[in-house]
Amino acid sequence: MGVNRFQRVVSAGLTCAAIIALATDARALGPVDVEIAGEVGTGTNPIGGAMNPQILGVGGRAGVAFRHVYAGLDFLYDFSGYGDNGSVTFGGVKSYAFGARFGYGFAIEEDNLVVRPQVGIGDYVIPSPPIGFLPGEVFSPASGLYLEPGVCVLGVLGHLILGADANVLVLPDYNGFEPQAKTETALTAHLQAGVRF
Repeated sequence: MGVNRFQRVVSAGLTCAAIIALATDARALGPVDVEIAGEVGTGTNPIGGAMNPQILGVGGRAGVAFRHVYAGLDFLYDFSGYGDNGSVTFGGVKSYAFGARFGYGFAIEEDNLVVRPQVGIGDYVIPSPPIGFLPGEVFSPASGLYLEPGVCVLGVLGHLILGADANVLVLPDYNGFEPQAKTETALTAHLQAGVRF
């Protein structure tokens, strides 16, 4: 991970800490909920070809919900992909995405169930070439803006939250493994567990 990317991740972490600190003081303004959750997910192939950089990913999110409006930060690292023989390997294509997520939650069953349409926006990166990439081929770390509209369903049990989401990952101007950037899409889904207070 380059210095600039590392600085972005550290900055995102500090921003999460600031959001949490400010949210605890914002209770005087009304009901503000802080959410912190770990995520595990998968997705279809956004870059074309035989190797999918989104077989299994882990990450997390942190944010606040105020009057049903959610805003937070999101990070997901996919650490597996397809190998040369088509089997899943942890040495295949890897990717990571970090950015912001916004949504609006519709409470059902007295806030015990929340349906939240959402959209994510940020940076999607494949930092190293895939398995099977030929030594003579030119590779530069592939990155680009991502948009990820979708819907999340959260079950709330006291301070515990359990949820699942389904999304469409859109890479509108992705400079991947081809000479010209183009729009790429994929489907993603995640399970999450965390706390809300």
